[in-house]
Amino acid sequence: MNDVRVGGVRVPLQQALSWAEDYLTGRNGTWAYPGYDTYQAGGEGDRISDADLLAPVLLHVNRITLRAYYALQKVRSRLEATLQGIPKGIGLD
Repeated sequence: MNDVRVGGVRVPLQQALSWAEDYLTGRNGTWAYPGYDTYQAGGEGDRISDADLLAPVLLHVNRITLRAYYALQKVRSRLEATLQGIPKGIGLD
């Protein structure tokens, strides 16, 4: 018996293990579980926090998908380096 039954569905054990791995690791960027449990709200002055990545949603500028959120997390260090390269005290104009 290499099947697992959950509710009324029977699936091969390897498929169930693959789904569990996707969910628990966030490998495919489609589940909120790893993002929610590792969410870091507070940031330090020159650091981009997870809360900063959600700012467009809070400002009603754009909707952020889970995939976009995870993609922004992956490039966070590049974003921080770019922002740190902007001279302090300059005007927006």
